[in-house]
Amino acid sequence: MSVGKPLISPYEVSEIVLIKAITNLHPGVGRTGEIVDLPVQKDNLGFPIIYSSSLKGALKSTFWQYPDVGKDTLKVLFGPEPEDSEKFISAVAVLDAFTIAFPVRSLEGVYAFVTSPILLKRFSEFSKMVGNTYKYVEELSNLSIGDSMCEISEKARNLFTIKTLGNKLIINEEIEVECKIDHSNEIEKLEKLFGIEQGRLIILNDDNALGALERSLVRVTRIAVDREKKIVRGGALWMEEYVPWGTLYATVFLYSKAKNSQSTLQEATDVEKKLHKLLEKTENYLVIGGNETIGKGIVKLEFKGKEE
Repeated sequence: MSVGKPLISPYEVSEIVLIKAITNLHPGVGRTGEIVDLPVQKDNLGFPIIYSSSLKGALKSTFWQYPDVGKDTLKVLFGPEPEDSEKFISAVAVLDAFTIAFPVRSLEGVYAFVTSPILLKRFSEFSKMVGNTYKYVEELSNLSIGDSMCEISEKARNLFTIKTLGNKLIINEEIEVECKIDHSNEIEKLEKLFGIEQGRLIILNDDNALGALERSLVRVTRIAVDREKKIVRGGALWMEEYVPWGTLYATVFLYSKAKNSQSTLQEATDVEKKLHKLLEKTENYLVIGGNETIGKGIVKLEFKGKEE
């Protein structure tokens, strides 16, 4: 549940939300003229992002299908439909969801998760916004990590390093890094916060992290078939990009009281509780982006309360 009051009018309550990809995701940007015809949404630095409009739209569309959920309530929470005559601000605001960790292949140990100082800095800024400062996140975000270097826990060293290569790690077949051990246990705390298996998290510098991410994105060539001739239909060949399962995003949900005077949700906390109650229907699972009929786009939301 909520952890503090943001200094962003008119919102009175806020909370950090982690979004974990259960399957590959395609929150797309439409067709482009690049090598990948249908890329995923990315921020200005090149890291995958889920635009707030995509996330908020997925929430509204999910609950719109439930006959026992009043449409008026959904409009109060997420805003009226374009064709509605009555216009008002939604009681729920959603920020863009930034990548904070993603899976990579490891020559030793099979797989790991990677984050970097810039990704942690974004998460730290979100945390401060809602009044919940994770000191160890802020300290890790200020690490100075050189090129081809990394920061890992003792458990990660035992799992990933290759003795014949001088205890280095090989990530995504091409990135070779030498690692420094974190003896403060801050990485283990971060793994617990992010819900990542102990010993699986690696902190790379920002350049190496972006390079590793480019090699982790899944690119699939797809076709459409001419059913009569049983061959590929002319011009029906394209490439789609997917964010891999296990990728972790972070966003912030902001709540205000209902702007519709007829609503019973007259406090920001009422709005927050109502959204959580709705999410109980799906056990916090949600479908974001395209290709849900072929098993893509399933995520799970986790609301982070204040750490003790």
